[in-house]
Amino acid sequence: MQEQQPNIAAAPFIPAGSIKANATPFVPGKSSPDIHLPSDDDFTLGLTGAPMTLGTAPQNPYHLEHTNVASKKVGGGQQSSLLHREPIYPQSPSGMSGQMPVSARFASEQLHAEMKHKSFLEQAQMDPTSEGATDLPRVLNHYHSLVPLEDINRGDVSLVLGLRSDAMKGVSSIDGAAHVLRRIDHNHLVPNSELIAAAKEAVDRWAPFRGHPHVAALCGTFMSADMRDTPALYFAHTYHSGASTLEATHCGDSAGCVPASEAELWNYASQLCCTLRAVHDAGLAVGGAIALSPTKIIRCPCAASAFSTAGTGMASRIRLSAIGVADVLRPDLVGLVTSNGRGVGLAQKDDLRAVGNLLALLACGQTQSRMADPIASARRRCSHPLWHLISGLASGAISDTATFTQLVAPVVLASLEAERAANDRLESELAKELENGRLLRLLIKLGFVNERPDGDMDTEWAETGDRYILKLFRDYVFHQHNNQGSPVMDWGHVFESLNKLDVGVSERVLLLSRDEMSMLVASYADIKRCVDGAYTELLRSSKTNN
Repeated sequence: MQEQQPNIAAAPFIPAGSIKANATPFVPGKSSPDIHLPSDDDFTLGLTGAPMTLGTAPQNPYHLEHTNVASKKVGGGQQSSLLHREPIYPQSPSGMSGQMPVSARFASEQLHAEMKHKSFLEQAQMDPTSEGATDLPRVLNHYHSLVPLEDINRGDVSLVLGLRSDAMKGVSSIDGAAHVLRRIDHNHLVPNSELIAAAKEAVDRWAPFRGHPHVAALCGTFMSADMRDTPALYFAHTYHSGASTLEATHCGDSAGCVPASEAELWNYASQLCCTLRAVHDAGLAVGGAIALSPTKIIRCPCAASAFSTAGTGMASRIRLSAIGVADVLRPDLVGLVTSNGRGVGLAQKDDLRAVGNLLALLACGQTQSRMADPIASARRRCSHPLWHLISGLASGAISDTATFTQLVAPVVLASLEAERAANDRLESELAKELENGRLLRLLIKLGFVNERPDGDMDTEWAETGDRYILKLFRDYVFHQHNNQGSPVMDWGHVFESLNKLDVGVSERVLLLSRDEMSMLVASYADIKRCVDGAYTELLRSSKTNN
C-alpha cells in the first residue's frame, strides 16, 4: 500500500493541542512583511553529496551506521515512513562512509588554547585580599581593573629614563580595551601645563603608527592624582597579553633566560630595521636608547608561531613599548629641540647606534651595567656577518636605514616566507570558524523564542502559530533518537540544518510533535520566516515595554 504524503496546500496548519480562537495559522510559502529572503544561489555548504528530499533524513557525515527507522503512527492514525538513511558519500579507504572528525569544523586546540590564554591575561584582575592590592586605586582616570606589571613599591631609578616609573595594566571604560599605564613618578617629574601639552602632541605625532606591527601604540596620556594622592603623568600604550621584555627573556638572572641565538638576533634586526625605516621615512626618531633598551622592547607571543616551520628565530614578534615617552621626557633625543646643532638627522643616527648596542647586549645575555664592552664580547659569540652588522650599527658606519635594509635583506626574505606560510595556516584555521558567528546569531534568536515563559504576553505565545513550528524544528535538529531510544548526537545534522535555515533554502523537512499527534511539512525558507517574524515581534514588545 502506497503511503500518503501530506498535502501542504490543503489548509493552514495549526498544531493539535495548541489550537486557540485567536491562533495565527501557519501558511507555508507565505511571506511576512519586511523580511528579506536570500535566494537559493546564496547557499553553499558541501556537507552532503546529494540533495535531500522529503522523507529522507539528513545524512550524518560523522556516523558510520545508516539505519531505517520503523514506520510510526501520526495524527489521524495515518502511517508515515519517517527517516530512511542511505549512504550517499563515496566510501573512504577505511570503509567508513563520509566520516570526518568534529574538530575539522573548529580551530585547532593549540591555537584555541593560545587565544584563550591571551583572553585570560587581558581580563585578569587582582585579588583584593592579596598583598599589594591596596597600593592601587580601584579607578585611575577612566581605567579600572588595575594589575601591576612590575613591583610598584621598588625604589630604584630606571637607568634608561633617568627617573622612576611604574607600569600597570588597566581596562578602559571607554572602549573596553586593556592598556599598559606607565606612571612617571611625581618626585622626579612634576606635571605642568607645558608637559601636558607636549604629551598630547606626542599622541598626535605617533597616531599614524597605531597599526604598525612592531609598535605598541601610544593611545593617550593624562594627568591623575588617583594614585598616592599626588598628580602624576601617565602614558597609555596598547596592552599585548603574554609579552615579556627582551631583558627578561635574554638578559635576566631567572631560569630559562638565555642569550639570543644567531637566528633570533637576525630576526630582531630585521624587525627593528622595518620599524626604523617606517619611522625615519616619516621624519621622526624613536628616541635612541630610551626606546631601544632591552627593558622597553617587548617580545610578543604570536599565534602564527604554532604553524611556523622556520624555528623559534622566525616565530616571535617584537614591539617598541615606550614609543612617545622620549618626546616628552627628552625631546632633544628625538630631534624636537635643535639645541647644540642637534636635529632629527642626528637623532635618527642615534637610533641606529642604539640598535647595534641592543643586539650586542642580547647576544651576550647581559645588561649594559654589567658589561664594559658588549660589542667586543658579541664578536666572540656571533658569526662574522652578524658581528659586521652589529659593529657597523654601533659605530655609526651604518648611518641610514637604506644600508641597514641591504644588510638584512636575505633574512627579511626568509622571514617573509615564514610569515606567509603561517598566514596561510591561520587563514585555514579561520575558515573553520567562518560559519560559527552566523550560527550563533541564529541560535540566539531561537533561544529567545523557543518555549518563552512570558508573563505580560500571551502565556501560550511560544506554543502557537509560527512559534510552535520553531519548537518542532528545535526538536528536529537537537532531539532526535534512534530505534533503541538513545539520543542521536549528530553534529553534521546540526551544522547542515542550521546552515540551511540561516540561508532559507527551499528544501522541505518533515516535523513531528513529541506526542506524534501533529505533523508538518515546511521548507527551510518557511521556518526562516517564522524565526524572523517571532524575533521581530519580541523586539517590538521589548521596545514598547521599555
